[in-house]
Amino acid sequence: MRRTLAILALLALSAYAVDCIRAKFDIFVAQYEALNDNYTGLVIDSTSSEYTQEKYTFSNDHTYLWTWYTRMSPDGEFKKYEHQQMSYKAEISQEGDFKIYDRGPLVYRVFHTEDSIYVEKLSNERSDTTIIIWHIRNDTLYENSSFIVTYDPGFENRCFQTKTNDSSYKELYEYETKGDTLVEYDGALLGNVGYPSGHSKATDSVWTKTFYVPFNTEQPLEIFQTPRPTNISKKARHFDLLGRPARGKYTVKFSR
Repeated sequence: MRRTLAILALLALSAYAVDCIRAKFDIFVAQYEALNDNYTGLVIDSTSSEYTQEKYTFSNDHTYLWTWYTRMSPDGEFKKYEHQQMSYKAEISQEGDFKIYDRGPLVYRVFHTEDSIYVEKLSNERSDTTIIIWHIRNDTLYENSSFIVTYDPGFENRCFQTKTNDSSYKELYEYETKGDTLVEYDGALLGNVGYPSGHSKATDSVWTKTFYVPFNTEQPLEIFQTPRPTNISKKARHFDLLGRPARGKYTVKFSR
């Protein structure tokens, strides 16, 4: 998603702890919200890991420049790969409760509430569809039927992503603010690995760090703190247990 849509996050920047589950959910939602002309929030500025670095430069005309750096060893020098400017412009329309973002080869049909989002990702070229459903319930973020995200007890800004069929697999997300920048730490917990902040310090190479900065706004951003109960409208309930729209409900046919 970073290479195809690098717009992210309508999130809080404050002196208070960032709500990890709320931040992770809102980052995902903002990938689609940012396609709107009036979007104000955070965008990805850069990422850093042991072997790669990425830098994004955004313009108000719905374009961005992505520059990628890589190296073969921890002590090696980074080699720069500069890519041409890319567009994230979309033709936007409304279909009932769904917002349609048409980006040419890809079309997104999106419906979301404060604590849930349903996305159909349709390909005009291959005539296939991907369904994505995220929702927050009882202090837990459910990502499709594959992952759940829960808080690290005692740390509101830290949470674990676990596979639903493998409780031994854990990936950690942690958020902190530095001035007007939101920093996301992301890393798999393998072996004796310390946390990126708090009482235990980890080597920077263990984590992927992502930095988000304000975009297209001069006003303070809204503070997201505690997840609220999910409230889904009646129309949003017309999906089966696999997340597919019920027959005859909210469907779109594209000509090849």
